[in-house]
Amino acid sequence: MYFNPDISTSAYILFGISLLALVFVFVFYLPQVRSPRRRKEECRAMADDGSARFPDVSVIVYAHDNSDNLEHALTNLLKQDYPGGYEVIVVNEGSSDTTLSVVSMLKNTYPNLYLTYTPDGARSLSRKKLAITIGVKAARNPVVVITDDATVVRSTRWLRKMMRHFADPATEVVLGLSMPSPKKDTAWGRRRRAFDFTASAVTWLSAAIAGHPYRGASGNIAFRRDKFFDNKGFSSSLNLRSGDDDIFINEITDGSNTVVELSPEATTRWNIYNYRASITRHRLSHEFTGRYVPHGRRVLMATGEVMFSASVITALAGAIACGAANIFGWAVAAVLALTGITAVAATWRKTLIALGSRRMFLSLPWLAATRPARNLALKVRCLLFPGKNYTWN
Repeated sequence: MYFNPDISTSAYILFGISLLALVFVFVFYLPQVRSPRRRKEECRAMADDGSARFPDVSVIVYAHDNSDNLEHALTNLLKQDYPGGYEVIVVNEGSSDTTLSVVSMLKNTYPNLYLTYTPDGARSLSRKKLAITIGVKAARNPVVVITDDATVVRSTRWLRKMMRHFADPATEVVLGLSMPSPKKDTAWGRRRRAFDFTASAVTWLSAAIAGHPYRGASGNIAFRRDKFFDNKGFSSSLNLRSGDDDIFINEITDGSNTVVELSPEATTRWNIYNYRASITRHRLSHEFTGRYVPHGRRVLMATGEVMFSASVITALAGAIACGAANIFGWAVAAVLALTGITAVAATWRKTLIALGSRRMFLSLPWLAATRPARNLALKVRCLLFPGKNYTWN
């Protein structure tokens, strides 16, 4: 073993590449990961203005064969501490369960609860988009919130937090967050699913925070009702099953009319039975519709993950080029690699905790470095089996 700083040109080049990749990670990638966490702190510190005019709002709940969850979801929705007027409209999309009984029972206590249906004979279109369209047309108030029977509002101040931004006439869209419950997903691969879901959320959240919104969380989106009609609803994506929370959002948002609300009270939870299947469907759906919305932030996120991997790999390659016995080469490699690994793990851990995802640390560098490969596998799967994403199948 020896210590010799006089190393080969190839080792210098490899260490230089590692350092440049690490700089990219710190300058471009990690700030994107931190962005939602900082926005959450801003929203938490933002005081509700008691003198602000809270608009009357219509909450549209898409319901489909999930009456057990629906009762829980509606009970929380109907107990909102909201200073303005609001109604809850359940759109029953051909449910064969006891949805009608649940709504009828609750309506005895809450007269602001309403029920409507999608036509039984509707074919070759997205049933969810049809249901939302029916709900928006039935709404009597100038602002609507879109949610569903698998989304649970955990705070009585959820509506207040989402609606407070509409006191500003310039605000036309508010994007909230809806997350799977980390405690309920116990199947194999749960850490990978939690990370991939959160990484996707971080990507669209950071874009919206930076003034480039293109997507939202389907169970937690609010917008002015006239924006829906000005955009002719979902007319541009009627041939697709999905697109209600990305293609449509991309069409009605811009940097000046959209606000991201991430306070703890405004974040909702998924309440589903099979997290493994649901998250996979969710990611496949957005991978397919993602081709119709801007790619910039997703490219930046993927590039940051690749640069992180490249930094570690080239640092190790530089140490090998110095010789197995040269302590100097391995020391330089260790500093470069451990700096990147520690920073990525610490930054992602804080963001995961802030957004209510699963707590992790040691597995985070590996999950971040290998995420581009998993996304590539999703792209291939969408290319091989595109039919399920179209309404005529």
